[in-house]
Amino acid sequence: MTVKSFLHFILEDSACTMAFTDLKGFLHTKLGQARSMCLFDPMTHTLFQESGVGDFGGAGIQDVIETHECNLFCEGLNLSTKAVLKNTFVQQKKEYGIEAETLV
Repeated sequence: MTVKSFLHFILEDSACTMAFTDLKGFLHTKLGQARSMCLFDPMTHTLFQESGVGDFGGAGIQDVIETHECNLFCEGLNLSTKAVLKNTFVQQKKEYGIEAETLV
């Protein structure tokens, strides 16, 4: 759940110009130390497809927004609603002159 809310945070913090997906991770524990989560192998989508191979641009960002389901951590962090993310994404595309598909 916390990783999904982190992905939501990235969307919001970047004003929907970047999305992380396909993040993998494992819980790291060492005797006498606090547990930590090690995250690796992210896939990123950027509005202008500038992050490398596998960057599906706006279509990738749109997919992340449409498939995200807010959880207790999203709410606890007071992250924006899915409707606000959709609207922000559409506004970004308009601002940069990218054809805006309708988000359902």
